[in-house]
Amino acid sequence: MKSQGNTSKAPSDISKRPNTRSHSRRLNHMRICHPLSEDTSQPNIMSVMVTDVDTSEDKMTELEKKINMLMKVVEEMDYEIASLKNHIECHDVAESRNLLVKQFVRADLKENTFDWYTNMKPESIDSWEQLERDFLNRFYNTRRIVSMMELTNTRQRKGEPIIDYINR
Repeated sequence: MKSQGNTSKAPSDISKRPNTRSHSRRLNHMRICHPLSEDTSQPNIMSVMVTDVDTSEDKMTELEKKINMLMKVVEEMDYEIASLKNHIECHDVAESRNLLVKQFVRADLKENTFDWYTNMKPESIDSWEQLERDFLNRFYNTRRIVSMMELTNTRQRKGEPIIDYINR
């Protein structure tokens, strides 16, 4: 048995067809598949769920910020470690110099030299080098006392420059 009515398959004719089960399936299919259908009695609305999703660029920016912060912390810690190492090295050098002075005083200074050292003004020596220089100036005479006999017996060697002869 043929159904009577409009059998056109155009989307605009859908609402004019008889309401059969297959017709309602086609009608729903047309509403889903053809969002611009001319049937305006039921607007075709697709709901979209929007979530707060970070893009990969946002994540990269956030990671870069965290890395930069960590690098600053590491640099600060490196500076502190280097500063502490420097402090320890300076302390070790100072301690070794103090040890040199103590050993020098205990083992080497006797009589006049010991008296000279103990009679020095407090904090008058700033470094081991200064102590060495003052000690040598005070007690080590680089000038040799030459007798008249030694001078008369000294002769210039063959090929010896005059300055070397005089200094000798």
